[in-house]
Amino acid sequence: MNNQLIENLKRILDNNDIEDYTNDSLERCTRKLFETNEQNLITSFDIELGDEELLLLIKKESLTISDFEDSLNQLSDKVDLSNIDKVLLLDIYQNTKNLHNNSKDHISKLRKLIQGKLKEIKKNNKFLLRNIEYNSHLLVQIPDEKTLSISINNRIQCLENELAIQNSCISLKSFVFTATLQDVISLYDNVGDRLFQNNLRIGLSEQLNVDNSIKSTLANNSGEFWFLNNGISIYVPDENLMSLAKFDELQLTIKSSELISVINGAQTISTVARTNYSKNDSSVLLRIFTFSTQTNKETGCTDNSIKDEKNINKEIQKKQIDKITVALNRQKPIKQEDIAYTYDFTYQMNNLDTTTEFQFELIRRGESESINSRQFILSNFARLTKAYLGQKPGDARSKGISTLLKEDSDKPGIFNDQDIFKRDENLTFNDLFNKYYKPVNFSFELKKLITENFLKDLLKKLESNEKIENIESIKVLIKYGRYFLIALTINIINKNNNDFSKWQYTNIKSDSVNEDTNHIYKLSSIEKLITDIFKNFAEFISDANYKDIDSNMFKKNELYEKFKNKNFNYEND
Repeated sequence: MNNQLIENLKRILDNNDIEDYTNDSLERCTRKLFETNEQNLITSFDIELGDEELLLLIKKESLTISDFEDSLNQLSDKVDLSNIDKVLLLDIYQNTKNLHNNSKDHISKLRKLIQGKLKEIKKNNKFLLRNIEYNSHLLVQIPDEKTLSISINNRIQCLENELAIQNSCISLKSFVFTATLQDVISLYDNVGDRLFQNNLRIGLSEQLNVDNSIKSTLANNSGEFWFLNNGISIYVPDENLMSLAKFDELQLTIKSSELISVINGAQTISTVARTNYSKNDSSVLLRIFTFSTQTNKETGCTDNSIKDEKNINKEIQKKQIDKITVALNRQKPIKQEDIAYTYDFTYQMNNLDTTTEFQFELIRRGESESINSRQFILSNFARLTKAYLGQKPGDARSKGISTLLKEDSDKPGIFNDQDIFKRDENLTFNDLFNKYYKPVNFSFELKKLITENFLKDLLKKLESNEKIENIESIKVLIKYGRYFLIALTINIINKNNNDFSKWQYTNIKSDSVNEDTNHIYKLSSIEKLITDIFKNFAEFISDANYKDIDSNMFKKNELYEKFKNKNFNYEND
């Protein structure tokens, strides 16, 4: 199975604000689901999802209602679902033709099966259908290179505009066509949900709530579609990927390495692709945005200078498209995270003047996060930074992304939360980075390491060597205290100092690895430190006479502050 499917599935999870899971488990289960048919469902428990109140179910299109019910029964027999408050069911399709068969009745049956099972388990007959979200997604194998043709009225009647970008060799171009709707939808057939990677409204509505006006127009008055729809806007990263050589045809080249993407109109494409309609007389307003580079001796734009400034030009293009995308989607409900990605902090972080092993890149929701490549989704960065830098792991775990990424009401384009997004007029951004953000790479490494299974293994080793009182408190810490442990571990290593200028660690590796030890924190040291935290935590809970500790205590900062202020002694390298 091609890795594209796995990466696309990760993007879908990110788009749904699901980020606290084990990558290896997701990859293994995805292969079992789509390649070997060894399992029918991927669940929260399969991928060690951190949110204990969310039940995630990932199924493929071929799973029947009966088999889905059997899988649900098997799951409830194996694990405790009594704490579940919300369900997200993701239906993965690999062919647009089958999307048409995904009827309201089919979706309703799936949701009612889930509701019935959870009502039965909770024994209070209370679990509302509105707490069960359904989304269908199209994941396809994107061709290395393929040219698609879109019929247009004629190129003479198209509108064209061009804007030279100041202080660069780049021009922004825009074309507006009347295009055949079915030809535009064929882009979705070939690219799947990746077509929406630059659309701010990536999270598409479930089929039960799609735009009924679109479906009604297609069914009853398809010839009026052009007049009743806002149209579709597409970003083509390079003008060479499009051709108007033919009078009545726009040719677009799809490349897996350089994807075109929808920046406005994802809901239209998604809805039409899931609707049976007459494919002969429907047309749509199609707007293309692209860039070109041109040599100009007067401005110093030579072939060599354009080549040398390739990365700079890409960043200029990205900022310009971000601006257009935000403007086109302002009138629609988009997530604060999407707007926040365009703020100055993100740009400054991604364009530091110097290159060091501590650097990383912030990427948008829907892109593929990679610890090895040091590319982190903005929302994940915010949660980890709130934990280690703000020393508020409760907020990191419980606060919504829109709160963490909120804009300062008095300063447009500036983040409000200064626990995460530091400001200091006396420091350059490079100095600000060195003082506060050097541990970011390490924090992501630590988060990846301390899964529930890893922590359970540490507890087993501890139990085999010592008798621990109040062992149940440690088990609760393991289940709900991931951000708690991240915040405390980094705080201990940095000797309770909020200035990280002298921080030197980027990786966690086993003692046997023979690499640059200046930036590697030994795995054995992490294990010892967390084991000490376990012992101290059990002692603290006993001494403080906490009768019960539960997940809610880790959604606040009070427990963490009291424990940290006890000033237990820790030995660390």
